[in-house]
Amino acid sequence: MDPESNQNCQKKSQQNYSQEFVELQKLEPQNISKEILKQFPFYFQHSLQSLVGVKNIDISKLGQQDPIRTFQNLYSIRKFMEQQANDQQLSEIIIVDEVLIQRLIHIIEFNEIELLKLESVYVLVTIIVQGYFQNHIMQIEVLKVLLTQLKASQLLISMSSIVALGNLVLFDNEEANYGIYILENDGLDLISNVMNHLNKLEDIEICIWSLQNIFSLKKTHMEEDKIKKVIFMLCTLLNQNEDEKIVCGCFKIFSQFLPFTTQIYSILIESQTIFNLLKLIQSRNQNISKSSFDMIKTLIESNIKLFDQNLLLELLRVMKIIQKKKKYIIKQHEVFWCVSQFFVGSEIQQEILFQNKFLVSQIIKFILNSKVEEVYQFILNLAKFSQINNFNILSWLIKEQILLVLNKGLKSKIDFGKEMIVNGLQNVTKFINQQQNQQKIIDKNLSKTQKKIIKFQKQIFKHQDEKLILQLE
Repeated sequence: MDPESNQNCQKKSQQNYSQEFVELQKLEPQNISKEILKQFPFYFQHSLQSLVGVKNIDISKLGQQDPIRTFQNLYSIRKFMEQQANDQQLSEIIIVDEVLIQRLIHIIEFNEIELLKLESVYVLVTIIVQGYFQNHIMQIEVLKVLLTQLKASQLLISMSSIVALGNLVLFDNEEANYGIYILENDGLDLISNVMNHLNKLEDIEICIWSLQNIFSLKKTHMEEDKIKKVIFMLCTLLNQNEDEKIVCGCFKIFSQFLPFTTQIYSILIESQTIFNLLKLIQSRNQNISKSSFDMIKTLIESNIKLFDQNLLLELLRVMKIIQKKKKYIIKQHEVFWCVSQFFVGSEIQQEILFQNKFLVSQIIKFILNSKVEEVYQFILNLAKFSQINNFNILSWLIKEQILLVLNKGLKSKIDFGKEMIVNGLQNVTKFINQQQNQQKIIDKNLSKTQKKIIKFQKQIFKHQDEKLILQLE
């Protein structure tokens, strides 16, 4: 089992039995005699502090005892598993004796005492995390009961079920696709409903972690409506949180749905999530910053049409800030790569790039100072940009030494894309020749005009001289 799974399981155990002791006391059974109820807090705390061994485990009587002994038995099983991870003797007990799983399921489904339900779910979580589950049929039965507990009135039970589901799907294989089973049985809606009642960031983090595991599978079986629900939920979380685990977890789930459909792009825009991603890129938390940048980079590479005028202007503003930072997690060449994608964009996008000359100038300098193999794709993008039919842009590109960039690409040993470079060179040289020819015509016309002016001036001076002579006479 991966370290994060164990960490989440342990965190829930420690958190629930120490920091949330008061909340757990609310789960004490209310439907038993007052005499037993008075004893419950004592046995409850005693169980937390006591050491356990195999002799404390009595699976055969599990669920058949009074509530206090049932709780002690459940807690002893779980505590011993946590203390003796991968213990051979314990492994044999759990694998051979399927009665344990069946009894746990029975307690969860039919016992009216919330605390016993909760502890039974904890035992299931520990069994799953320690890798003791071997029987596919029993796992499906456990899946069913865990999904049912997502509707529990007690959030502690629902949250523990989410932890269990998040771990169970890590055992997915060709024969047992638990993630798909969860999604096909309204697991997404049920987990979303639980999340709507959460206030603590650490609980939301665990839900995201669990969903991340569920969505780490192939999504070929997911309906479009369910995908849209996921995207809406992720957008809401990203717009409301700057917690590292939540943000980065959301990005990992997002990545499972690439390439995005038009509907997903629409959700990202309508929810203003893309603008929020640009804010998160500037986060002081470098992991959030890098994850946000990678998400934007993926969106750019997937569909640059997504970036309208306002969005592109904001993107360029943020990129300009980032590329000036030294020793930053986002490297300069990554920023340049994102910007260079718009060299092959629409005329409006190219015009906006021209209005933000600083970044383009920096990219050209970067290309000229780098090995051609490292920047060849940059050169191809600029070659496409240099095929534009825009006087101002071409004039500026020539001043920025676009010819040196294109010649550098032409001399490369890489054959791919040479035609694009040649087309770019032809367009630039054609433009230069046109300008030179126009200049010659201008010079020629200017020369003729100047001669006429001189001739006219001579005639005026001659006329003035004749008048002066007459006056003198």
